[in-house]
Amino acid sequence: MSDAILLTVATGALCYILVYGKTYDWFSNTSMGIALAVMLVCGGLFLWLSAARQRKMLELGIFRRRYTWYGIGIFILLMLINSSTLFVTTYLKLSTCSGDLEAAAVSCWALPGCIAGLAVALVCVLRGVHFRYIYAIGFLFMLCANVYMYFHYQTMGLKEHTIPPTLLHYSGMLILYSVTCAFAMKHLPIRYFSTWLFLMVAVRNVVAPAIGTSVYGNWLQERQQNYITRFVQEASNDNPQASKQFAQAARLGQMQGKDALETERLATTLMKSKVSLQATLIAMKDITGSTVWLCLGSTLLVLFVPYHKKERT
Repeated sequence: MSDAILLTVATGALCYILVYGKTYDWFSNTSMGIALAVMLVCGGLFLWLSAARQRKMLELGIFRRRYTWYGIGIFILLMLINSSTLFVTTYLKLSTCSGDLEAAAVSCWALPGCIAGLAVALVCVLRGVHFRYIYAIGFLFMLCANVYMYFHYQTMGLKEHTIPPTLLHYSGMLILYSVTCAFAMKHLPIRYFSTWLFLMVAVRNVVAPAIGTSVYGNWLQERQQNYITRFVQEASNDNPQASKQFAQAARLGQMQGKDALETERLATTLMKSKVSLQATLIAMKDITGSTVWLCLGSTLLVLFVPYHKKERT
């Protein structure tokens, strides 16, 4: 029981650092240092108990198996790429008049996507397809989802445009998730079965999502601030287009019966909102383009990584 508590605390501290690190300016904040100390102490005590006890919660010998690292690596890549799905609902809210209800309705398309992914995985397994090709199919599904989104970012979008990437994302995710579980277990001794199940749940549901959320959240914030700075410099009185848009916004305030000060504030607010919207959409498109290359690299990686000869499902 003590080792389970230590591992839970260590994992919670790690997730706290990953999720709130950017918010608190990483280790310049005292809470980040405390979280790091808690993670190291609890993690070290957990490893010591796992090595000293006969009845262990975690069989450390599993980490000497290369297929354990194959599975962990694929899970981390999977959840890192899958974190880009947050751009789908964000794009839906920014480019349309949709709210949380419409975004939730689009997310419901994840279920048909999972069913389709399960069907593809079952067909591949029944036909004895090599693991490398099943993994490649899963990453290609996610690649297609990101390519689709890359060419559909615009200020005036349609809700229907967010359905195909949702289907493709979750189809690829389930293919990778379901096959990876069986892949590592096929090559591990039976005594590692419970340890592999624990690692699968811990990496898939705790560590990898925290890493993915942290990477994409911080990445989006950095890119967004970069583009806001660039657009603000361009949105000056010397720019004819920006000056014209400001004048139109000011005229709108005058038509509403506002005085000169309120009219200027309204025009400034509208221009700021427009710049923020454009910067966010371009930042998401920029990151989505990088995710396309990440998906392509993951596809090539699983195709060329060494497996057992004549490996089949």
